[in-house]
Amino acid sequence: MNHLTDKKKVTIMIAIMVALFFSAINQTIIGVAMPRIIAKLGVIKVPGTQTITLTETNIND
Repeated sequence: MNHLTDKKKVTIMIAIMVALFFSAINQTIIGVAMPRIIAKLGVIKVPGTQTITLTETNIND
């Protein structure tokens, strides 16, 4: 019942690892940049950004 060849398994594993790498890099950049962006723009009345602002403030305190 082995439906995937070894080459397909390796390709899938590499794709997952690349996706996780880019996700980690993205979170690192956003985590550092978001407080600066919000500070320059001032108070933003968008529901999603308020949640991010509160989360960033709680983590940094």
